[in-house]
Amino acid sequence: MKRLLPHIKFYFSLIIAYCFLTGMQISANRCNVPPQPSAITATGGNTKVCPGDIKTYSIASVAGANGYVWTIPNGSSIIGNATTTITLRYSSSFSNALLKVSAKNNCGTSPARTLFIQRNNPAATGAFTGPATGFCGMSGVVYSVPAMPGIIYNWSFDSTGATIVSGQGTNTITVDFSTSFVTGILGVTANNGCGSSGEHHLHLNSRPAAADTVYGITSVCANQQNVAYSIAPINSATSYTWTGPAGSQISDAVNTSTGITLNTDSTSVTVNYGTTGGILKVRGNNACGAGSLNNTAITIVCRGQITPAENNLMLKCYPVPAKDQLTVTFYSAEEKETIIELRDVEGKTILHKAFNSKQGENNCKVNLATIPSGLYLLYVINGVQKDFRKITVE
Repeated sequence: MKRLLPHIKFYFSLIIAYCFLTGMQISANRCNVPPQPSAITATGGNTKVCPGDIKTYSIASVAGANGYVWTIPNGSSIIGNATTTITLRYSSSFSNALLKVSAKNNCGTSPARTLFIQRNNPAATGAFTGPATGFCGMSGVVYSVPAMPGIIYNWSFDSTGATIVSGQGTNTITVDFSTSFVTGILGVTANNGCGSSGEHHLHLNSRPAAADTVYGITSVCANQQNVAYSIAPINSATSYTWTGPAGSQISDAVNTSTGITLNTDSTSVTVNYGTTGGILKVRGNNACGAGSLNNTAITIVCRGQITPAENNLMLKCYPVPAKDQLTVTFYSAEEKETIIELRDVEGKTILHKAFNSKQGENNCKVNLATIPSGLYLLYVINGVQKDFRKITVE
């Protein structure tokens, strides 16, 4: 055993030396793949491009890399060499795509870093400004959409009678309309080197718009007389057509209809009702045609209250227009309880005064100092007799 011990020690030392040497070789041959590159940056910071554009992209150098692999979008080509920087030229076939880059060395290739590149097609234009109705025969009518940099605007009409006199190519145009243009569509597209947006439309109607609101009471008595109604003037309307329910007559204080319809240039009328309710209609007219109707429902809420035979109060009011004070005169067949009321065009009572009238002619002063300017109805109720007048307060 003693003679074997030196041999055992020798072989053991030999094994240790072998393991040491082979471990050093393994350590010397160990290899690391480069890390993923940093973010790709575009010169100028814009990742939107158009055909014909030349764009440069860069990354920071990657430690341990001895080269870089770029994957470019379809429709682009590399100009020069690709290192940590690449320059691309874009053709008309380019559409939205990813630009990719990886770092490499003898051990392999890193995960790719990507950047989404967009084709810079223009977006549809924003909202129109300019009239959609009521421009019959007008010149110098202006339409516009919000301006966008680098955009050329193409405007068009789908029908004749409209002429673009200035502004084609810009975001604002001036248009002359003839009376032959009644309805049509105005279209506009946004355009640049990448292409054209979808067309944005505005539907046009040169006839007047519908009346906004009809002011006046909608609950009346059978045979009620001189019920006042009014509307705000309608843009471009040159006349108005008022139509009442069956059995009614309409007056503009100068002309009174022989039937239920009155054509007038007035925005204010009075209606003498018959025994039935129905629809009070009004619309504006111009040289291009008639506008849309405003329909207001009229309801009969009392019967036998006001008839032509009963309107014998001989009611008078002056001065008209009134300012601070109004004088009201009427005839009473006998001493009776009498009410004077001032109502606005919506039927709301603004002033109420009750007293006993004397037989014969009566004169009553009505204080209007606190009454706002506007159109009102003054009612006199004398027993079973009633009458009213349209009053303007200045």
